Amino acid sequence: SSTFTIDDSRNQVLKLADNGTLTTFSGPRGNSIASLIQTSDGNILAGIDNHVFRGKDNGSPFSDLGALISNGEITQLLVLSNGAILAATNNGAKIYQSADQGNNWTALAPFVTTTAAGDTAKAMLQNADGLLVGAYLNGEPRIYRSANFGVTWKQVYAKNTVGLVHAMIISNGVTYAGVGNLIGEGFVIKSYNNGINWTETTSLPSGSAGVLSFLRTDDGLVAGTMLSGKIYQSQEPVLSGGGQMTVNI
Repeated sequence: SSTFTIDDSRNQVLKLADNGTLTTFSGPRGNSIASLIQTSDGNILAGIDNHVFRGKDNGSPFSDLGALISNGEITQLLVLSNGAILAATNNGAKIYQSADQGNNWTALAPFVTTTAAGDTAKAMLQNADGLLVGAYLNGEPRIYRSANFGVTWKQVYAKNTVGLVHAMIISNGVTYAGVGNLIGEGFVIKSYNNGINWTETTSLPSGSAGVLSFLRTDDGLVAGTMLSGKIYQSQEPVLSGGGQMTVNI
């Protein structure tokens, strides 16, 4: 197996094999490599600025599949269980879908009728009941749920505070979402019914600015945060789904 990562300093994709060999991929370059996924046919897709790049798992050059949107950036990519690919974007918080490995894209139904340039869709998750998308809309963090793969959406979470839902993960039947902003405020919310209802666990320490990513381990959840550069580990017994996120540096 191999691990794919992003080198922010050079805006390029790296592959680290189990034997320690590091391969640098050529081709995908830009201001921001926001997301990497491996498709059902083994290709690697990278969301870079407003373009989608595709490469093989062998270090060969990536090819530019073209601009997904004219203005804005791709914030997240997701492979669905049926092999289709979703792309979340900012500048209107739109979701696009590709059924042919990234060659062609169609826009899914919007979350709301009217959006602003700063509205952003980011965290995406598929569960047994459908799709969840975390967003920043009308100045607040929101989560939308679709039971029909984006034909219609229902708002299932919102809070009157500035913030974006950056990451989501499922652990032992509980869905967790990380919310945060650039002024140092962040918190974690969770759902016991596949994203229909949400409960706030606790605010992260001041300056953490929210969870950018989650990792599920045998001991619980690990959360990587923005601005502070700190890592937090859940001290709750994740199997029972109770408790709070606490610092464990």
